[in-house]
Amino acid sequence: TMSPTVGMADVILGSWNLEKTDAFMTYWVPTSYKITVAYLLLIYLGQKFMRNRKPFELDGTLAAWNFMFSLFSGVAAYKLIPELIRTFRDDGFVGSYCNNNDYYTDASTGFWGWAFVMSKAPELGDTMFLVLRKKPVIFMHWYHHALTFVYATITYSEHQAWARWSLALNLTVHTIMYL
Repeated sequence: TMSPTVGMADVILGSWNLEKTDAFMTYWVPTSYKITVAYLLLIYLGQKFMRNRKPFELDGTLAAWNFMFSLFSGVAAYKLIPELIRTFRDDGFVGSYCNNNDYYTDASTGFWGWAFVMSKAPELGDTMFLVLRKKPVIFMHWYHHALTFVYATITYSEHQAWARWSLALNLTVHTIMYL
């Protein structure tokens, strides 16, 4: 089993360092695959477990959960969107889509982009609220969460330039959607 040489706390608590973050991501990419398989299995087993049980009343917990994700998404969007606008203004659409410039090495965009990727793991919990409340878990819901989690992880680990667009869009939508 591969273990990280750099832990999540090293990335969060230290000064921003892309090499350190890349070392963490080397561990996190295969971990994201395992988490995704566990997520899909948990949906199946959770629905089976809940089949003959009453739905949980989780309105207060869900409201707090949604507020937390809305707040995080709003702050991250606030930190990331100005760089997208600057890059689009200075380099045009193609440049903003194809050149990562200092997106990953910059302390603000590098960290907040990484924080976005890390937020995709707890965001899988959205589905557990559906399962525990005996709401339908449609294909598009679980597919979106599983794909976004893995794809965001891979995209960040490869320093893809176009991620600035998908992060800005996802964070803006989630700021509003989770309210």
